[in-house]
Amino acid sequence: MFLTKNKEYLKLLHKIKVRVRSAQIKATISVNKELIGLYWDVGKMITERQAKSK
Repeated sequence: MFLTKNKEYLKLLHKIKVRVRSAQIKATISVNKELIGLYWDVGKMITERQAKSK
């Protein structure tokens, strides 16, 4: 019997794929959150610097 026809193997493979995809989504959200914070801070620094120069 081929491994792909084994129901237990297919269930395990599906669980692994779901777990990997979930981790990828969580990582993307985390990275996006950090980047938004970074861009916000950079914008704030530039705005403050511009206000001081006027």
